[in-house]
Amino acid sequence: MRSPDLPAPAIVVGIDGSRVGISAALWAVDEAVSRDIPLRLVYAIEPDDRSGYQHDWRDAAREFADAEIAVRAAVMAVESTDEPVKIEVEIAQGIRVTVLRDTISSVVKPTAANDPKPVRDKAS
Repeated sequence: MRSPDLPAPAIVVGIDGSRVGISAALWAVDEAVSRDIPLRLVYAIEPDDRSGYQHDWRDAAREFADAEIAVRAAVMAVESTDEPVKIEVEIAQGIRVTVLRDTISSVVKPTAANDPKPVRDKAS
């Protein structure tokens, strides 16, 4: 049994509004369903500069709107599969690689003890 202090496991997919991001989300559906864990769609809003802040509130609003549109498109694509998958959404501000790394490291990774199925690659 999982400790209540541990974060819930999830299959994490970076979404950026591209077809590749949506394809990654669609590929990940089977992984999430086979493990009976959520599919977490993550969109990272890049900061304007190294300070990490959006200096113009209009630019920040546009960036957030772009994130919502990209995430909605991915959610609609996943829902169109009619697979019984729980979808979680995260929109975070930060450098994409850092946001994805932090999100991935915050979820419990499947191990032989809690999930004997290896993650399949696209070639499988």
